Amino acid sequence: MKRIKKYIEKNYKRIILLLMSIIFIVFAIRVKKNPGLKIDDDIYSFIHGFTSDNLTNYFKLISNMISGPIIGLMVIISIIVSYAKKNYKYIPFIIGNIIIILGLNLILKNIYSRPRPEFMLIDEYGYSFPSGHAMVSMAFYGLFIYILFHVKMNKHLRYILSGLIFVLIAMIGLSRIYLHVHYFSDVIAGFAVSVIYLIFFTKFMKIITGNGLKKESMFKSFYYAFRGIATGFKQERNMQVHIFIMASVIIFGILLKISLIEWMICIILFGLVISLEYVNTAIESAVDVATTKYHEKAKIAKDTAASAVLVVSIVSVIVGLMIFIPKIFF
Repeated sequence: MKRIKKYIEKNYKRIILLLMSIIFIVFAIRVKKNPGLKIDDDIYSFIHGFTSDNLTNYFKLISNMISGPIIGLMVIISIIVSYAKKNYKYIPFIIGNIIIILGLNLILKNIYSRPRPEFMLIDEYGYSFPSGHAMVSMAFYGLFIYILFHVKMNKHLRYILSGLIFVLIAMIGLSRIYLHVHYFSDVIAGFAVSVIYLIFFTKFMKIITGNGLKKESMFKSFYYAFRGIATGFKQERNMQVHIFIMASVIIFGILLKISLIEWMICIILFGLVISLEYVNTAIESAVDVATTKYHEKAKIAKDTAASAVLVVSIVSVIVGLMIFIPKIFF
């Protein structure tokens, strides 16, 4: 028993990874072959017996706990807390986590193209498998559980908050089944794929933030690159403005249900604007180091670097308006 216990403690992540992979693969194969599963019908029949107006209103509220405004509010609170604690290293990962999991969900939904259930209690659009709410809630709130165990705080408070977040994740999944906008298999598969994703994402995050980074690690270059991202975010006001705008676009994109192609366009523009802002910062820093006196060529270097950011920003605004205005007013 001691050997088994030690093995589980040492390899628990591998065990979880294996179990979640099996769960997702089993449901994915069965859904691809036959979208109608008996277990989905049985669980829906069971839950349908408890349907009531009060319960429906409750689960509508719970389901909205992973809506665009709530995610945006959580990101804003995270940024405020990071400023207060002067610890910015998790902010890029929180934002990047949202973008990655939304993109992954869109890809999987289009691969399986499973229609949603009939007789939905709320209006929903798009494909059903895997559940976007299940995937995003597990990835988004699950990352906060990971962060709680890697920041200094009271041990009992850490476990209480983690427990409450875990219950919230489970209730969000249950709400999607109760409201009959997803099948049981959609939700379980969504949870499973996000757990798999989080294991790799948090491992990558741990390496990039420098924790457990070996002296000659091949990830050292990534570590320095992400350190540069954190430095630019902390010191450059324009970068903070870009991140705020990007978060706002993501929220509106979720609310207005923009298409996969439109998401791809937005993500490419995010990358262009932010990348050029970092290049602009690098050029300005290099010029400042090279000379402390006024020089016409130094001025040209700084001005043209800034103009590159401005041009891409203007183009991004125009493209953004072309995507969002028809969805808002038409």
